[in-house]
Amino acid sequence: MRKIRAYWWPLAASVCCVLAVGGCSHNQAPDVTDTSHLDTVTAPLAPDFKLQDLNSRNQQLSDYRGKVVILNFWATWCPPCRAEIPSFNSIQDSIGTGAVQFLGIALDDGGDSVVRPWVNSHPVSYPILLPNDSVMKAYGPLDAIPVSFFIDKKGRLRSSIIGTRQKDYLVKVIDSLLLEK
Repeated sequence: MRKIRAYWWPLAASVCCVLAVGGCSHNQAPDVTDTSHLDTVTAPLAPDFKLQDLNSRNQQLSDYRGKVVILNFWATWCPPCRAEIPSFNSIQDSIGTGAVQFLGIALDDGGDSVVRPWVNSHPVSYPILLPNDSVMKAYGPLDAIPVSFFIDKKGRLRSSIIGTRQKDYLVKVIDSLLLEK
């Protein structure tokens, strides 16, 4: 019995670390590619979409051309997803919507009935959208969440991140995209 307990704590700590760094499983095969190595000529256009936000307003990705967009796939049940929202709020609020726009796509199975109450009780300073099959096909399959896609001012997919990153890292990536012409 003591040998089992001795192995339990290191195993539990390892699982927690993997979830905190890597994100939450979403039961799909991985296919997210980091495109930060692509120059501004070869980077592909981010797949356009039109989705409704929680206020029943249509949000189309191409409407944000001229801004750096961070497209974040997340869920209310995912602890790492929830943990990064304060950093997103802070960056969005400090830089402003004139230059940068965060867009969250909530992947909860219950859709609006699950996401709306959570957002109403937690501050989120950017639009939260509900996905459709075409968006999931265009940006997936997603192996884990959170996943963030960095889209430059010309609408090109420049980088993606699986899991969470520190606010300083996010600001560095965003600033480098803002400096581009």
